[in-house]
Amino acid sequence: MIRIYFDPGKLTDDVADWWRAWQKKTSKGRDEVIQAWVTARSKARQWHGSDKDAPPEIPKPKVDAEIYRAFKRKILEELFHGKCGYCESFMGQKEDRVMIPDTEHFRPVRLVTVVNNGKTETIHVVYEDGVNREHPGYFWLAYDWQNLVPACDGCNKSPAKANHFPVGGDHVFLRQANQRPGVDRGFDCIDGYYLPDIEELNHLEEPLLLNPFTDDPEEHLTFSEFGIIESKGGSEKGQTTIHYLNLERLTERRKRIQFDFAYRYRSNFTNFHREEEQSIEEAHGSVVEKLSCDLEKAEYRAAILGYLDELYKGFRISDRFHEIWNKAQNARS
Repeated sequence: MIRIYFDPGKLTDDVADWWRAWQKKTSKGRDEVIQAWVTARSKARQWHGSDKDAPPEIPKPKVDAEIYRAFKRKILEELFHGKCGYCESFMGQKEDRVMIPDTEHFRPVRLVTVVNNGKTETIHVVYEDGVNREHPGYFWLAYDWQNLVPACDGCNKSPAKANHFPVGGDHVFLRQANQRPGVDRGFDCIDGYYLPDIEELNHLEEPLLLNPFTDDPEEHLTFSEFGIIESKGGSEKGQTTIHYLNLERLTERRKRIQFDFAYRYRSNFTNFHREEEQSIEEAHGSVVEKLSCDLEKAEYRAAILGYLDELYKGFRISDRFHEIWNKAQNARS
């Protein structure tokens, strides 16, 4: 997994025009799903059954998948270079696994579950009427770009992530209006309550899964020789991400990709160092410059960088690549 830096404010020309039009659709779509929930909730509040009867379930609002698929086609494929946002496998391939492209909701929008002692449990929350019901999912975030991640079937479908969303705090749904951090934050729903935005949710819930848009995976995951992935420094977030996404399933494939790229790196280093008589330091710089474009879009980039750092300790290989990518990104901005 790699960190994805995306600032809509830096989009230009036709892409910026497309973004503004898409944002209008997402705002309209969000308002519609919130209103659909409010309407269903109002009907449920009119229920007057006996205390022994179960209160009626509230139908989950439907979302328009075409809206967020448009974001995938226009933005995600370029940002993620056609790779899964979680495991970095190229999408659309079939090799030891099914790789059907999909747009995954980081926070699930229809149902929220966790795994406890090997069993799937559905998360319940207390509604404003005091009744404990299933968490309806974060339906108001269905079209939020920070909640949309391209994902392969291996990461997205059961028994991997699916609707799982483990947190370090408590799962959040409705918040009382007097808890609102600002008048321009969150989304109005029923009287006296609002639905929190992603920033507030992250603060309250403390997600235990890594989001490539908001987290730096290098702070939580490490890759070493033979395609091995581990949590960095015992990071709970890293370990939980590995477990829920079953990232160890790709160890052998990561190993092959690591060895293949390391061979290319070594061959180019030999050429610069011996044939062109560059110093060791200069040769590393030349190889990084030559291979930077290929590695930026490579499958399992994070695993490759981890392996190269192991092979060439003290030469800051991953730092060198990041410096080139950051310089190029700043130039494009």
